[in-house]
Amino acid sequence: LIISKIKYFFSKKENLKKLNLYSYILLSFSLPFYNKIIPYIIILCCITWIVEGNFVNKFKNIVKPKIFLLLLAFYLIHVAGLLYSHNISSGLFDLEVKLSLLIFPVIIIGSNQLLNNHYYKILISFVLGNFVASIICLFNSLINTIAYKTNYFFYINLSIFHHTTYFAMYLSFSIVILFYLIKYKGYAISKKIKYFSFILIIFFCAMIFLLSSKAGIIGGFIVLFGMISVEILRYKRYIPTFFWLLVVILSFSVALKYNSRFNILNTLTKSENDYQTSESTAARMHIWKTSLDIIKRNFLFGVGTGDIKDSLIGTYKKYNMTGALEKKLNEHNQYLETLLGQGIIGVFILILLFIVPFIYAVKETNYITIFFLILTGFNFIPESMLNTQAGVVFFAFFYSFLNFKKYD
Repeated sequence: LIISKIKYFFSKKENLKKLNLYSYILLSFSLPFYNKIIPYIIILCCITWIVEGNFVNKFKNIVKPKIFLLLLAFYLIHVAGLLYSHNISSGLFDLEVKLSLLIFPVIIIGSNQLLNNHYYKILISFVLGNFVASIICLFNSLINTIAYKTNYFFYINLSIFHHTTYFAMYLSFSIVILFYLIKYKGYAISKKIKYFSFILIIFFCAMIFLLSSKAGIIGGFIVLFGMISVEILRYKRYIPTFFWLLVVILSFSVALKYNSRFNILNTLTKSENDYQTSESTAARMHIWKTSLDIIKRNFLFGVGTGDIKDSLIGTYKKYNMTGALEKKLNEHNQYLETLLGQGIIGVFILILLFIVPFIYAVKETNYITIFFLILTGFNFIPESMLNTQAGVVFFAFFYSFLNFKKYD
């Protein structure tokens, strides 16, 4: 009986379409949680997409093919970089990590109309996922604080699922989603939901402060400042919007002053010539500075997809950068990482990946896409986001979803 019901369920095309939609909703909700479950959900998205069939019609409604070609070119230049790499295994691993940049455009472009019709459910599920992940992190910190009588509501002790930079970026994008779903959604939203969303924005801002990621705090400030500035320009409501702009600026000033990890200028001054430091900001500055020697010698094509880390480790040994060497740090800057590995051609394509959809989004006044590009583009500066699953899956999924699906 159970088998017959399952067969009947899968015989209905509409049910298969729903399964595909639900797999995307599940993925969006699960992104803030453990990385280990994400590959299985991606496989589920692919299976439901394949089982649905109808491959001829899947690609009739391709939107903005130029962007897809850019993603394809970016991946292929990494494949080409493998041809002149010495460390082939490292290069193959890098291609595996970046495979999401190919998978998501294909399955999202070819997804059914339900994904368009339920566009906002994908975004809301991501917000809810971040809310649940935040509550779990706070509850875990409370238990550990009581057990060990030490403050666990701070930095890496608070974030149990992801590095603080990535979690803070997720929360900042959730703030963008909440802001524009409240402001610009086509149908009426009850006052209770609006109030709850407003409280959730404040809650996420507090979480970003507690996570104490310097890039996360700056990124959160950028999106809040940008969104409120857009409100001023669009609607000329100067008094209420200037008030909230002042609140955001004052909050950022408080974060700069009272967050112990945010004393960047003193840190950089003390560590200016200390190549042995492992402090995040100072270590990044030294890595960027010393890696320029490699970049100058391999400016056109880079060192190759597989030889990036080996080249960096060689530089760490040369300059006796024991802090970076011990942790085997990557470039911690996606633009420099791409320039180092694939040369000027690779970084040019990477920059186009932001410029082209940004132009489309501005023309369509699609503010969620605009601020997603601003937020991820900024986070590419302190992190090699496309080298980690937490970064590349988040970027590839929402980049494809926001750019390749039209919504009402």
